[in-house]
Amino acid sequence: MRKLTAAAALSLTVLTSACTSVVTQDQVSTLDNVENRISKGVTTGDEVRAYLGTPNYLGTASDGKNIMGFALNNSRKLDEVGKSFLKGFVTFGIASSSIPEVVKAIVFKLDDKGVVEDYAAAGYTYIQKKRVTFWLEADREMTERELHSEIDYDEDEIYELFWQDLAKAKGVSVSDLSSDEKYQEFKFCNIPCHAARIATKAYGPLKTFTFDVQEKAGDGSRMQEMFGSR
Repeated sequence: MRKLTAAAALSLTVLTSACTSVVTQDQVSTLDNVENRISKGVTTGDEVRAYLGTPNYLGTASDGKNIMGFALNNSRKLDEVGKSFLKGFVTFGIASSSIPEVVKAIVFKLDDKGVVEDYAAAGYTYIQKKRVTFWLEADREMTERELHSEIDYDEDEIYELFWQDLAKAKGVSVSDLSSDEKYQEFKFCNIPCHAARIATKAYGPLKTFTFDVQEKAGDGSRMQEMFGSR
C-alpha cells in the first residue's frame, strides 16, 4: 500500500473530489452505539473494523502509533441532490449547484499490540457548491449534543445554523450579518477530507496518511450486532 504524507493526501483528495468514492456507514446517526461497544485498552483494531466496516483512511500519528478513521454518517437529502442535478443539467453547468452534507466521523489510535488506545470524534455540516469549480459554504463543526443525536439537516437548516454560530461569535444578531458574511466561501473539502481533519485535530501532524485502504475479511461482520437492523 502506497502511503502519502498527510498534506499530500489531503491535497490529492481535493483534486480528485469529483470522482472520490467514499464508503460510509449510513445507519450510524449517533455516537452512543460506538462508545457503548468500543473500549480503550480492550477493543482491537480488527474488532473496530468488524463493527464499522473498512476504514475510510489509515495513517501514522507523530508518535508512530497507527490510526484508522471512519465516516460514520453522511446524510444527503435525495430531493436536494435531484434538484441540484437538474439545475446544473438545464443550465449546462453555468448555474451553481448545492448539496447539503452532514458528516460525522471518528478516528481510532492503536497501541503497539493493535488495541484501541484512544479515539476522537467530530462532525461537520456544510453546503457543497459547484459552478465549474467546487467550494463550500456554511462550513461548521457540530456540537457535542449533535454528535450524540439523530440529526438530518436540509440546506436551509445548515445555513441557519451557520448564521447563528457566526452571529454569536461576532456578538450581533443574524439580521446584522451581511450577505458576504452569510455566504462566504470556504476551501473545498469533501467527506473523507472532513473525516481526516479530525485526525490532525486530535493527534497533530501525521507522519503518513492514505485513503487507499483494502477491505479485509471480517470487515463489517458485526455491524448489525452494534447497530441492529434499521
